[in-house]
Amino acid sequence: MSGAKFTLKELKDRIEDGELDLSLSTITEDTLPIMEMNQLKRFQVLDLSCNIMKSLPVELCSFTQLTKLDVSKNLLSQLPDNIGELSNLQCLDLLGNKLTTLPESFGDLSQLRWLDVRENPLSVAILKEAGDCLDDRQCKMCAIQVVKLMNYVHVEREKKRVAERQEKEAELEKAAQEERQVKKRLKQEEKERKRQEYLERQRLEGSSGTVKPGKGDTQPSKMNDAPTECAHKNGHQGESILCTILSMLSILLVITSGTLCLALGLYYYCEATPAEDAVSPICTSQFWFPVRDYIEDILLPYLMVLQNEIQLFMNR
Repeated sequence: MSGAKFTLKELKDRIEDGELDLSLSTITEDTLPIMEMNQLKRFQVLDLSCNIMKSLPVELCSFTQLTKLDVSKNLLSQLPDNIGELSNLQCLDLLGNKLTTLPESFGDLSQLRWLDVRENPLSVAILKEAGDCLDDRQCKMCAIQVVKLMNYVHVEREKKRVAERQEKEAELEKAAQEERQVKKRLKQEEKERKRQEYLERQRLEGSSGTVKPGKGDTQPSKMNDAPTECAHKNGHQGESILCTILSMLSILLVITSGTLCLALGLYYYCEATPAEDAVSPICTSQFWFPVRDYIEDILLPYLMVLQNEIQLFMNR
């Protein structure tokens, strides 16, 4: 069965003394003229009783000027979650519907002074607080007790949601912390592996004085350049020592050259001059003959070898 539809003029005709009466109009949740009602906003009381609505549209809660709402004798199985936005609502009639529970925001209806929830399959807790609602006094008490109950339910559920959210955040933080620790451990292990590879390369290099860059080395270091600098320094020091030795040999040769020249001159003189014509008695003395043998057998060959070695060195 389709619900009735109203024009803006028809709605205006149904307003009297600030009350919009849409009762007994076979209105459904889809045919409730919310847009047209929104253009009026001259009513504080809305009567939707004795219709066939199974739910109320959330847009209805935007009519915050309402002080009384009658939705009795419908087919409502639930109320809008934002019903607490009806901040000025003082009287609410829910008689004869199919409500099993009330939304948490029901506890925000701080101005509610009258409530009838009879003939609804509500939970035991709500019915216990609501009472019988047989007269005006009991309906007033019902409003106070049910709002108080739903406010308590809202607070407790909010605490539970906060606790669950905090628990979830703690679990996420714990997982993130474990992930950071794993990354840190892997980074330390990688660093240790590279260090061991570096030490192994140093060991294999031995006394060569150079370190080859490894696979994980991204930039050269002063340590890699140090062995080359030391090699250059050692080379310069070796050349300096060699020059000193050669200088000392040169000085020794200069000192001994005179003596050698004198001995060789005497040798050639004695060998070229017959004994009877020799002026120096050395050439005929017994001392000369072993000296001559030493010069011929040892000194002259040694001088020839030394001369050849010096010439080879200078040619390098």
